[in-house]
Amino acid sequence: MPFSTKAYPRTRESVADTRAAARALIERGLDKYRFGDAKGAIIDLSQAILLNPRDAQAFLVRGNAFRELGDKPQALLDLNESVRLNPKDALVFFSRGNVRDDVGDQVGAIADYDRAILLRPDYAEAYYNRGLIKSQRGDRRGAIRDLTDAQRFFAQQRNSVGYQKAFDLRSQLGG
Repeated sequence: MPFSTKAYPRTRESVADTRAAARALIERGLDKYRFGDAKGAIIDLSQAILLNPRDAQAFLVRGNAFRELGDKPQALLDLNESVRLNPKDALVFFSRGNVRDDVGDQVGAIADYDRAILLRPDYAEAYYNRGLIKSQRGDRRGAIRDLTDAQRFFAQQRNSVGYQKAFDLRSQLGG
């Protein structure tokens, strides 16, 4: 007879308690990350991952924290795992694209920004970052197209700082 948590209510409660503890650690780790404590975030998120190794958000935030601390290889490992666990999250692809760009993998970064845009067509930051890489690679037309889209979406989102960045780079390219 296969194992069933229905037959063992304490096991079901224990699983629920473990998930709740993992979720609390993820929330605390996310708060620490948002307030600039990347090391503290990594500690909490690592504990959460031990409790629930299938939580894509824990890997996403921990990957971003590792990136912030300069540990790009570990950031990529975590973001790859987050992509595996949640391949429909545009933010995961955007974050991995940023790390790939950091390590000089512009082709991989563009592929990740492409996927982020496919999943979220109004992702202004992804258009901007992809446009920036295209400009660095000499694809002026592609860069101008992406920066134009970035400006449009930044404007719709009332993000004046992003809009200005896209406008300035596009102007430098003569677009």
